[in-house]
Amino acid sequence: MEDPLQRLPDMDEEGVDVAVIFGTPIALTVNGLQDKDLAGALCHGVNRWLVEYCAAEPKRLKGVGLRPT
Repeated sequence: MEDPLQRLPDMDEEGVDVAVIFGTPIALTVNGLQDKDLAGALCHGVNRWLVEYCAAEPKRLKGVGLRPT
């Protein structure tokens, strides 16, 4: 979901107290990149988005950061 505030009513309906958010499909491919600078930049962008997304309700939305290997 793009809007974290729209996620919360669905969580309530399903009885979910806390959601752990893993970012985007980029998270599934970033570590396969040959260009490590690009991988680092993508991780940084995803992590910034994740912090902003979870800030909408930090007690209920928890993010897992992404880092290149």
